[in-house]
Amino acid sequence: MLSTIGKGLNERIKMIRIKMGMTMEEFGKLVLDANKSVVSKWEKGLTVPNNERLLRIAELGNISTEYLLSGNPFSELTREEVAAYEVAETKWQKKHWNIKQYQEKIHVRLEDFLTDSRRNFYISDHKLTNEDIKMLIALYGGKEKNYPSDEEIEKEYEEIKKKTC
Repeated sequence: MLSTIGKGLNERIKMIRIKMGMTMEEFGKLVLDANKSVVSKWEKGLTVPNNERLLRIAELGNISTEYLLSGNPFSELTREEVAAYEVAETKWQKKHWNIKQYQEKIHVRLEDFLTDSRRNFYISDHKLTNEDIKMLIALYGGKEKNYPSDEEIEKEYEEIKKKTC
């Protein structure tokens, strides 16, 4: 059986092969001419590929060997780097979720942004304040509009910001 470091390695190898749409035989040929039975043993967790083959599998899967072995994409990062990544990822998800929610509407009233206190809204990674939203309302006259693209919003926001600052 596999040691702790290789736990889940078999599933990661199998996923790489499946994502590539290959049979065990086809995959084995790409991994330094391993035969089908060798690939089968890797995927069952009975054996572990040697270092050269691990490097080749990671290369084929477009992942690091550390991730292939550990299953942890953060295994080589410091706690501070992981925390910074998580903050950036959360911010990105919130931003894109909010934009997606409003893009799904056919019409948007800018006043909706003021009344939705549960969410934050961003343009160019800038969190919109109520004053920012009021500036946008002044620009659009508070009328319902088809939701413009992200680029159009960012451009108009930057223009308004320049005029008022």
